[in-house]
Parts: sequence; C-alpha cells; structure tokens
Amino acid sequence: MARRYNVSAAEVEAALEELAGRHLIRRLPDGQMYRASPAEYLIQLEGMPGLAAQIDPMSAVIACQSFQVSERRVPENVGWALHADPASIYVARLVWTAGDQPAALATTYFATPPPGLTLGAHPISPASAVTLLPPVPAGLDAPDGQWAVPLFAMRSLSVEMQPPAPSIAKHLGMTAGLPAILVTVTFQDPETCNPTALTVVALHPDVFRIAIESAAPGGTSLSWAALEDEG
Repeated sequence: MARRYNVSAAEVEAALEELAGRHLIRRLPDGQMYRASPAEYLIQLEGMPGLAAQIDPMSAVIACQSFQVSERRVPENVGWALHADPASIYVARLVWTAGDQPAALATTYFATPPPGLTLGAHPISPASAVTLLPPVPAGLDAPDGQWAVPLFAMRSLSVEMQPPAPSIAKHLGMTAGLPAILVTVTFQDPETCNPTALTVVALHPDVFRIAIESAAPGGTSLSWAALEDEG
C-alpha cells in the first residue's frame, strides 16, 4: 500500500488506525484486517454499566432466510423459566445465512402470544440484523398513536461457547460436538415483572466473533478469538 500510494509505511499505519477508530475496518487478534460490516449488534450486559458484548459478523453479509411460527408442547426447562402451561406454547424461529451458508438460528418461546404474532410462515424482512425477538409489535398502540409500555424488557442474558443441541448443529452445518456461540435471553413484562419470552440464539463460530468492550476511557476489549488463541 505504501508503494501503491507513494507514502510511508507509518502513514499507512496511521490511516488504518484512524479507519479502525471510526469503525470502518476491524483488526483481528492475529493482526489481519477486514472491512467492517454495517451489520453490527450490541447487547448491553445487564448489571455491568459501560460494558457491551459486540456480536461481529466479520464482514459477512447477514440475510434472513426464514421466519416461522408454530405451536408445540412446552419443553420442561422452558416451561419452568416462563411459568407456562405445559400443554402448548408459541415458538418463533428465525434463520439467517451468510453468503448462502447457515449462520445463525434464533428460537423464541412466548409465554403468551404477543399481538401480531400468527402461526405459519411470515414474510422475510429485508433487514439483515440478527434480532433477539421476531419482528412483531413490541407493545400495544396507545390512543394517542404512541407506543404503550413494551411487552418485553430484558430480564437476564448469558453468552457462552458450548456444543449446541444436535438438531441445531445440523441446521448450522456444524460437526456434532463442536462449540457454537450461544446467547440466551429471558424477557419480562416491565409492569408486572412476569416472564414473557425466552430466546436462544445459536451463532456459527466461523461467521461471528464476540468481543466484550468497555465504553470507559482507556477500556480494553476481549474477544473469543483471543481466548481461543491463548488456549
């Protein structure tokens, strides 16, 4: 690049640092760089002000492949978390791809069906963002046309690396036993504090990386890639 643009290597490095500071490029732990994707997802870590978990698709273009809502028997652990009737529950599944390859799978269990959520296949939104909840109304319309109190407020969140269920591994095209990035979020009604939904998102580790970042001056970041390199 220095030869191509007839500048010094120091000037190239300074320009790259500026682009990284403006979040236009990303620098991986091994020193490689790539153009940052506009599809970036921030999840605020509950109870830890100033920290955020960034799910970074590493320049991949994420596209929603399908959005399906079904009614099924409640898994025991989900029923316990949502205090739900064990007879049946609404389940929404969203599937994303990166370059036509499986990238992420999100399954949301609803304690009670929210307004606008109906059984069957739903039109796919052109938006590429991997969302924690399906694209359904998050609140009831107030008389003045403004949104009323949302039906979903985050209650708890966990991010971990572990082998997903065999069915999820197969869906993501992963070898059984290999770890995936799993994000589990529970939601509650902000007024009653009753549980309203449980979402489990499985991310293909070859497509995404997660970095824990601090917004404080001089803060550092730690990514799963760095952890893996250090064993």
